[in-house]
Amino acid sequence: MSQPARKKNRRSTQRVGSFWRAVRLTAIISFVSLAVIAVVFALVESAQPPLGKHTQTAASCTPTLVSTGGQAPPEKWYSINSGSAADILSAAKCTDIYQSALQGNDIIATALHTGMLANPVLVKPYRSDVGLAQYWVVPVVNASNRPLAFLTLFYDPQSQRIQEGEFDAVTGNMFYTSHAFPAITANAAVAAVSAEQHVALAAGQAAELIYFPADVIGIQQGTNHWNGGGTSVIDPIWRVPGADGLWHYVDHNGQSHPSTDIPVDPSYQPMPASTTIQ
Repeated sequence: MSQPARKKNRRSTQRVGSFWRAVRLTAIISFVSLAVIAVVFALVESAQPPLGKHTQTAASCTPTLVSTGGQAPPEKWYSINSGSAADILSAAKCTDIYQSALQGNDIIATALHTGMLANPVLVKPYRSDVGLAQYWVVPVVNASNRPLAFLTLFYDPQSQRIQEGEFDAVTGNMFYTSHAFPAITANAAVAAVSAEQHVALAAGQAAELIYFPADVIGIQQGTNHWNGGGTSVIDPIWRVPGADGLWHYVDHNGQSHPSTDIPVDPSYQPMPASTTIQ
């Protein structure tokens, strides 16, 4: 082969080699870029907050608007569907108070970001004929299952829906800084009534958590020394229907009481003794 032909062939070979090196380099860069994108997406997915901390989508948070009359804006009520814990928590996350708390930097926001929502608990008024509401209480708990805060939700049992109430932080000398919520289980309450008052649970019935308006003046003046809870929705006591036809009450310390022990505000009707009064 002549000298000019060999030089021409080498130049052609070099051009082909350069072309394939460029192709390989482009392929490598594309592969690395795709891998980086995949890693980024994975990190974003893993960074999503766990159950109880994320915001709800607009599609899952369509409230029922109930007019309050006058110039006041309508109230937002959210359906809880079957009434399961998951349904109640889902509706709770839709409320303005929850969404607002997520964006804050106070003690409630810290509780929401460091803790998680535990199962909601239904708390009823001490009697149904005094105009007091039923509530679902949602504890925000830490890894030790101790409540950091409580979200209370008004409950309309006829329509199976909830409305936002308020957030309360668990601080200072509050009873639940050192107890799980509720402190006493339903089974423990029934056992306390059986052991202390020798009364069995009425057939086909169950213990319920209740709250009552306290005799604040009597407690302040020292004429009543009650310290067993029940005076707040976030510190309820158990009401146990006895086989004797009477209500028996178990405070947050696990002690059982007849109705006459419970210090209800005298401007309200007294704590019911008979199970015929709900």
